[in-house]
Amino acid sequence: MTADAKQRARVQQHAGGFEPLDKTFIEATIADRFESVVRKYPKRMAVVDRQSALTFEELHNQSNCLARIISQYCGNLPEPVAILFPQGTAAINAILGVLKAGMIYVPLDCAERREWLVEVLHEVKPVMLLTDAENLALAQDVAPGGVPVIEVGAADLTVSQAKSLPVAGSADDVAYIFFTSGTTGRPKGVFDTNRNVLHNILRYTNALAINCSDRLSVLQSPAFSGTVSSLFSALLNGACLFPVNLVRENMATLGSWLRDQKITIYHSVPEIFRSIAVGDQDFPSVRVVRLEGDRASRRDLDRFRRYFPDPALIVNGLGTTETGLVCQFFMDGNTRLASEIVPVGYPSTDMNVQIVGEDGAEVSSPHIGEIAVTSRYLAAGYWQKANLTAAAFQSDSVDQEIRTYRTGDLGRIADDGSLEHLGRMDNRIRFRGNWIVLAVVEEAIEGCAGVEAAAVKLSGDMGNERLIAYVKTPNADPIDIPAIRGQLGIKLPAYAMPSRFISVWDLPVNRNGKVDRAALPVPDRGRPDISTPYVGPYSALHQQLIDLWCDLLELEQVGIKDDFFELGGDSLRAIQMLMGVHILTGRHVLPDALLERATIGSLADVVLGDRDFRGVHDIFNADGDLTPFFFLHGDYISGGYYVRELARHLGPERAVVPVGPLGLAGEPVPQSYQEMAEIHLEQIRRVQPTGPYLLGGQCNGGLVALEIARLMAAQGEAVIKVAMIHASVSNLRHRWVKENPIIRSLFCIDRSLGERAFLWTRGQ
Repeated sequence: MTADAKQRARVQQHAGGFEPLDKTFIEATIADRFESVVRKYPKRMAVVDRQSALTFEELHNQSNCLARIISQYCGNLPEPVAILFPQGTAAINAILGVLKAGMIYVPLDCAERREWLVEVLHEVKPVMLLTDAENLALAQDVAPGGVPVIEVGAADLTVSQAKSLPVAGSADDVAYIFFTSGTTGRPKGVFDTNRNVLHNILRYTNALAINCSDRLSVLQSPAFSGTVSSLFSALLNGACLFPVNLVRENMATLGSWLRDQKITIYHSVPEIFRSIAVGDQDFPSVRVVRLEGDRASRRDLDRFRRYFPDPALIVNGLGTTETGLVCQFFMDGNTRLASEIVPVGYPSTDMNVQIVGEDGAEVSSPHIGEIAVTSRYLAAGYWQKANLTAAAFQSDSVDQEIRTYRTGDLGRIADDGSLEHLGRMDNRIRFRGNWIVLAVVEEAIEGCAGVEAAAVKLSGDMGNERLIAYVKTPNADPIDIPAIRGQLGIKLPAYAMPSRFISVWDLPVNRNGKVDRAALPVPDRGRPDISTPYVGPYSALHQQLIDLWCDLLELEQVGIKDDFFELGGDSLRAIQMLMGVHILTGRHVLPDALLERATIGSLADVVLGDRDFRGVHDIFNADGDLTPFFFLHGDYISGGYYVRELARHLGPERAVVPVGPLGLAGEPVPQSYQEMAEIHLEQIRRVQPTGPYLLGGQCNGGLVALEIARLMAAQGEAVIKVAMIHASVSNLRHRWVKENPIIRSLFCIDRSLGERAFLWTRGQ
């Protein structure tokens, strides 16, 4: 049994009175299922908010009265009825009233902009708009002409009108329409049937063992589809629902409210959870923390450990408006994660998940692709958009009721078979010819010491774009940029390294509590908050170089001891900068000149001192006691700047000796790897006359390193290891590197570095 399966079993152990739902549960309407619960638990509390509390019987009676009012205005045909309420008892009453009238409820967000509401109402064409006194003026303003607007608080909801309407409903009747914007920004209504909604509740109920003794939170707008699972899982299991209007709620007191109300199942997006899990209080009543709707991190698990005592569990999940609950991953305080990403787990009942490529074909682990969900219980489609529905929901060729929906989310399957969610596909960007998944970069940053949360986005004009990281630290501590860059240097390819790190007090979120990248501040021209104290220029050359850097990096101030890369430079801008130096001074400076110290001061020394950086460069961690690592970086374009980060990652105990490719200074390039190896071998022995040797290289540098190892072995020298990174060759003459049986007998291949990286280790 997997660790996740054990945690799933623990859920039921600590849920008193739980009775699992079976498939007969979905063969009815939501209204019918609610009435059966009312008969069973009439005097139990159903809904409690800051202003009111209703038993199941009271909620039943009030919603029946509202259903009769709706029927009087709208007749008996199933038509959309819009509801405009903040989260709370009134909203829940309105939802039930619409369903009991045999109508389709369409929840709207009171905090949404007017233009959006007008567009949604024009799209859905409701027969009525229900609202409260506070939002009456807004409702009257946005309602289409001729559509009645009813203020529910002023309506007659007396017990004399509380008898249920005799509506002959079916499980296949449409229950709701939720509007989303997707990537287009245009309203798109997702509609679903009673049957599918009830199946979603079945999945949620059975997974979390929800029962009549539970007390569930619901913290987001009724227009947020993620609230459906909490809303109906409570009402259809005899549990009590605790809605909160976050627009008015003081987040500082929300944690106390959850504790005082003895909430047992907490549900929200991760960002809201982070606002609650602060201070000194704990939450002994909570048995399940449920996160969904955005990417969770390892630090969310750390928060859980601190504030939610055993036997509480934390469950990270994935669901969409079009699919309902898809996957869940169960953890307790002892769970250890393999990476910063918290998996969203394994498919729920009757859900199947695949990772597919652009052509729709399944891709193998651990490749990143689009998450596709297959089930017979997906949403019915897009309201009044048959063509869009047919394109988005692909029917199975054998069973037409089984359909596949491509979510537009990126994901990958981990080694244990669990699903990792990596954000929306529109958060996968093309930058300098390479695809970058922003969630992967954010994961790497959040794994760095001293980082609490991070968001990354592409900023700048076309042709002058930069990858910017926004970093939140505990207590708003200063960002240790050199340390972060050092840790990222081994986690990320050079093209995915953010060029600038900006400290933020908090990450902005949208109305649903998800991180809003569009609201991240535009980088200013101020000097970044780096650890190096500012030192001004003291020569004309310094000032000329500073002006060049300021223009290139879009900064107002640069000190002569500031590191080019910590200021936001990258390998491409480094080349542009050295071209500028050549134009400015007439001196041709090699990229290798700034390998160890990329500062105005060191650059000025090179310009004035004519230092030669061909061959073996300055040694990193020169005082280290471990065997030196000679690394042939093979980087003709940007001078192997990434080797600095590699040296930091390996630690101060190991000296790293970068060896650049031949030909950078204009000398002839040898025509064979054997000739290159002989020249580099002589250079290496000047630094370390005898073995044992530790060698490595990237690209063609890796192949030369292998040839050096062969020469050393022939001369009786000991070679501990040869690390080859991205050492792939198209030249047919060099395919023997991977296939030669003699090489295979001497060196054992370790493919853990990825499909294009391999490592030979002498002897095992």
